[in-house]
Amino acid sequence: MKQICITTSSIWINSLIRAEVEPAQALPYLTELASNLCPHDDWQKFAAINVCRDATSFNGWLIKAIETFTSNQPRDILHFGLFNPIYKDKEGQYVTLSIYLTPKKNQSFDQWGTESDSSQFHYYDSEVLDNIYSYAYGRPQSLGNSAEFLLGLGYASSLVLYAAQSFGLQLLATSTSQCDITIGFDGGEIETLGTVTRSGFQPKSRVN
Repeated sequence: MKQICITTSSIWINSLIRAEVEPAQALPYLTELASNLCPHDDWQKFAAINVCRDATSFNGWLIKAIETFTSNQPRDILHFGLFNPIYKDKEGQYVTLSIYLTPKKNQSFDQWGTESDSSQFHYYDSEVLDNIYSYAYGRPQSLGNSAEFLLGLGYASSLVLYAAQSFGLQLLATSTSQCDITIGFDGGEIETLGTVTRSGFQPKSRVN
């Protein structure tokens, strides 16, 4: 089975970000691109994932998370990281895909793309991301990382982008004049979605 390389996935995700594709259309947008290059029956399953409740749930979680940060705490960056938490149930261990949020003072990410102060981390369990992971690795012939990276990061980027556009100044600390919004898998490259200033949120798609 043909695999989709990280470089190609990153190009498609950047096109989604620059086009400001809404979360509801993110999976159909990306799966159409992917299915043309790498035909597979599972792309239709990903495109059909119901995302309608996720954006509202995510926005509520984000505001509560922001409210826990000290109002004058310097934060040059709000970083949204994707990672694979391991859970246990009656049948044993299982892995899924989730998002965390942490404020950062500068661009000095460590090897995992995060800082060591875990007390500042806030975690969001997305049913959509869970489904993406489940479909990506659900059977031996599944699409695996080709789907997880492209659709997980692409969908999460769209989710964060639209939340940032909704909340704007609420994401900015009183002690800073601007704050970058970034996203990425732990251990991977970090993508900047835009910047919050005193004028509001500016997506990178609108920066000259």
